[in-house]
Amino acid sequence: MGLKKGTGIIVLFIIVSCIIKAQEKQTLNKIREGYESEYYYAFTEATRQMIYQNYGQALLLYNKCLEYNPGSAAIKYQLSIIYYRLGKTEEAIKFGKEACAGECSNRWYLLNLINIYKTNSMIDSALRLSKKLVEIEPERVENIMNLAMLYQINGEYDKAMNEYNEIEESYGKSKEVYINKYKIYRSAEKDKLAMEQLYYAHEMDEDDINIVGLMAEHQRDKGKKRLAEKYYRILLKENDHDPVTVFSYMEFLLKFKKYDEAEKFMITCIEERCVAKEHIMGYFINNWEREKENVKIQEVFNESMEIFYDRNMEDLRIKGLYIDNKLRNDQYAEASSVIKEVLVLEEENYRIWEQLLFAENALNHSDSVIKYGEKVIRLFENESLPYLYTGIAYHLKKKEEDAIRLLEKGIRYTERERVLLQYYIFLAEAYNENSQKEKAFECYENALTIDSNNILVMNNYAYFLAIAEKDLIKAERMSRRTIDEEKRNYVYLDTYAWIMYKMKKIEEARYYIKKAIRFGGKKSKEVIDHYNAIMVK
Repeated sequence: MGLKKGTGIIVLFIIVSCIIKAQEKQTLNKIREGYESEYYYAFTEATRQMIYQNYGQALLLYNKCLEYNPGSAAIKYQLSIIYYRLGKTEEAIKFGKEACAGECSNRWYLLNLINIYKTNSMIDSALRLSKKLVEIEPERVENIMNLAMLYQINGEYDKAMNEYNEIEESYGKSKEVYINKYKIYRSAEKDKLAMEQLYYAHEMDEDDINIVGLMAEHQRDKGKKRLAEKYYRILLKENDHDPVTVFSYMEFLLKFKKYDEAEKFMITCIEERCVAKEHIMGYFINNWEREKENVKIQEVFNESMEIFYDRNMEDLRIKGLYIDNKLRNDQYAEASSVIKEVLVLEEENYRIWEQLLFAENALNHSDSVIKYGEKVIRLFENESLPYLYTGIAYHLKKKEEDAIRLLEKGIRYTERERVLLQYYIFLAEAYNENSQKEKAFECYENALTIDSNNILVMNNYAYFLAIAEKDLIKAERMSRRTIDEEKRNYVYLDTYAWIMYKMKKIEEARYYIKKAIRFGGKKSKEVIDHYNAIMVK
């Protein structure tokens, strides 16, 4: 006859309660007199709440236990565990240390604190306690193994190797030790010794496919194509549905420039569903920025992504991945088309709207940006980027009052300097076009406060100062910096020439306007007009 529903939890509760009560034996006599019943009730209920993962209630009750028995190491141990599970590292360490101080030879208290230190990269502290645990329990091989691994993580390879050698001498050979010694030798670039450890591990357990995987990757990374291929054949024969194996082999094909094979292999995996689509998504995401200059590798990923999307286009997550890929490859029209499909089902998803505005802005579809931007602003009033995109679109349409209205409102919702800089740049241009010169100059000053080396801002600021015939010395100084940075930029040369013209330095103006024309200014009506004005002077 089976257990009734809930019986398993009750049994677990009894076991855990017994363990904690056993840990409490040394401190029972420290319960405040007259509060024994309250203490046992709080203790029992806290343990029950912890088992059910009601950590908030468990914390309240265990802290109440501490009021009745402030010296209890066991309660502090439980508090440390709960705080750690809640992500409150400082509190977890505090109570963990107090528990260890109360019972310095309790392995569970030490292991708890070691784990917290290790997962928070406090390796020196974890090492100190691990050495103490080995001293307390020298017969436990797992303690020595953990100490060796901590040395290894900390880059103290000689000390780690000494511990592994001690394990082998005292307890015999093991594939785990061989594998860890392989990693040390590989880090030290001692390839022959590294590979020897893998051979030994493989001899101990020929069925362990993970060891074969390490052998394949080692030979691959060392450029030994034939040997690597040998091990990959074994891997794929035994484990062709394992994502680690599949993507490791992909890396092999790409490393040795087998691009056609890599593309075919990836597409086969997608079409035959060799690995879960979640793993394929992860592989694409982890490799977006890889070797962007290698056109062949990018083609492999892009072609594979097309097939992946075609086979899974009903999956919104994969639609999102496909959109990201199109945006990264500057394929804004294709991205926009799919984004609009997604918005039919995901209208409340702000990120999708932001991607649409980005794509339409990149396509210079000002009317579309205004249409969608106004809608996004109504849906997400406190998001800053829709105001920016829409304000820019209005500015491009010469609707400066609408641009100023949105940019002035949206700037209040951003604290990110990169976005704030864009606000100031476009507000300055809109103010200038709307004959609000002083506000434009103020925006340029604010922009330079954020990025004092932004030569685009310096050029525009200097040019508008020249047009206003205001503070020409400052304008000349900024413009000089721009042409020092980009000596063949006809826009910057034109600005400097026009400043010279306004300062009545006609020979200098002629010299720089001729350079502007020589380096491409002929295609700009504004530069031609400046040329004509300066040369007839």
